[in-house]
Amino acid sequence: MNNYNYNQQPLGFNPGTGSNYPMYPSSNQQPGYPPQTNMPTANQYPPQPQPPANPYPPQPGYPPAHAQSHNAGWFGNAATAVMAANAFHKPTHGVGFNVMQPQSTPYPSAMPVPNPSPTTPAMGGYPPQPGMGIPTPAPSVPMPPSSLAGMPPAASTAMPVPSNTSPSSPYPANPMPAAPMSSVQPAVNASTAYTTASVPPAANPSHPHTASLPSTPSPSTSMAPAPVPTVPPPAKESNLNRNSVPPQVPAQVATVTSSMAKTKISKANRGTVKDYSPFSPEADAEILKKAMKGFGCDEKAIIFIMYSRSHLQRQQIIRTFKTLFGKDLPKMLKNELSGKVEDTVAALLKEPAEVDAQELRKAMKGLGTTESTLIEIICSRDNQELADIKAAFKREFDRDLEKDIHSETSGHFRSFLISLLQGHRSEDQTVNQAQAAKEAKALYDAGEARWGTDESQFKKLLAVRSYPQLRAIFQEYAKICKYTMDESIKREMSGDLMKCMLAVTACAQSVPAYLAQRLHKALTGGVDSNAVIRIVVSRSEVDMEDIKAEFLKIFGKRVEDVVQDKLSSSFKRIILGLLGARE
Repeated sequence: MNNYNYNQQPLGFNPGTGSNYPMYPSSNQQPGYPPQTNMPTANQYPPQPQPPANPYPPQPGYPPAHAQSHNAGWFGNAATAVMAANAFHKPTHGVGFNVMQPQSTPYPSAMPVPNPSPTTPAMGGYPPQPGMGIPTPAPSVPMPPSSLAGMPPAASTAMPVPSNTSPSSPYPANPMPAAPMSSVQPAVNASTAYTTASVPPAANPSHPHTASLPSTPSPSTSMAPAPVPTVPPPAKESNLNRNSVPPQVPAQVATVTSSMAKTKISKANRGTVKDYSPFSPEADAEILKKAMKGFGCDEKAIIFIMYSRSHLQRQQIIRTFKTLFGKDLPKMLKNELSGKVEDTVAALLKEPAEVDAQELRKAMKGLGTTESTLIEIICSRDNQELADIKAAFKREFDRDLEKDIHSETSGHFRSFLISLLQGHRSEDQTVNQAQAAKEAKALYDAGEARWGTDESQFKKLLAVRSYPQLRAIFQEYAKICKYTMDESIKREMSGDLMKCMLAVTACAQSVPAYLAQRLHKALTGGVDSNAVIRIVVSRSEVDMEDIKAEFLKIFGKRVEDVVQDKLSSSFKRIILGLLGARE
């Protein structure tokens, strides 16, 4: 700092352009601020208290309570004012003003707003000078309250400002009255989180200045640690409700391979073939590789693997076999096996829809058509199974199933098969009894009540109504006609159309019962091996248990006993294994 001659005459300095301040008088006058226009003389100023010997540095929000006015300690005489002005490059006419707006920050302010009226004295600091307005204070920054009122904080959160230097604002810190020691709160760690939702404390009657201040949170309430959310402990297995509905599985977890998505198995868990446990696709692949090694093959080992594993497990064995040995398992088995066993194993290694598509293609290929196969498959499959069959037919043979049926059949039978193939049967399990009575009357009027038959009315209802609704229609029909629905169909229809409509009425009553009749027909007389393989393989994981029960109920024999009598050798072994009669 520049050396300054305190005896220099005159003591004043250039107050700045536009200022109305007169030059300071000579140094024989009293130190301090010069008398102003219309202001009391120097002797009329109130005595200026001196700061303590070792004042604490001012803290944010709670400066040291050691003086009613801090301005006098900063600029006690004109020389000090000049030095401060030179140091900060600020016009000296701003020194001494400490004007603050009402505080809205989290910490209280002890300096009230000065009255801008020239006739009313200011409430704090020195009055404004003539010709000068009230300077605008620097915007205040919200700061957390200090740990102790009038004491150093436990952990400093900001750089302390010495009492003998100027802060970032050209105005000195607000003088704050000291809080009584009884209200001092314990120090709080600086790392403690502050909560924003606090209840403002009431004014302290022991503190004269707090009554006029805005309500602000006290350190004890505003500095409370933020509540940590508690995580409930995981529920014990004993507390879980085992009968409750399990949570939904995310879509990523529920995603399956395309081959698994196409497979329609275990709809009601009534099949005779289920997942084998313990299952190891690597071990099964090794067994199959060993069974086909060398001259001939071990048919018994191959048959056991084929009928004891579920469809999905067989697909895993196929992939594992190709991974381990680099060969296609179905092709190798086709070369090792022969006859009906080969056909059965080939069907087991395919998708159910592919088996049905192959059977439909075989029924229409070449000279003539096996209509019974078309009727059995199309009438006994649900909407989704029919859609899968059409897709598999196109994929395997690059042909349109509907076009092939149209070219291989004719008349009302063709139109009825195509209507069934659309897969538009209602899947609503509720029954509308009034509608059933109305539609039963429509069928009666289209057949028995007239000369001739309106086949379209029968085809429309039999192709689209749900099975429960069809059963209600048949019951209502029996009330108004002396014949049952099956008897009326036999009287009104003929040929393949009659067989197809009877197959629909039989499936409406019970699909397992219909397939039990088909299986019995395939096993009696001349054995229809293709029909046996088709029915047993396609229903082994769907409803074979129900088919066996209906077989025993209708014919009084166990299907296993009929197979034991009619089939032989390895073909009998694999069919019995698929029926659940394991060795």
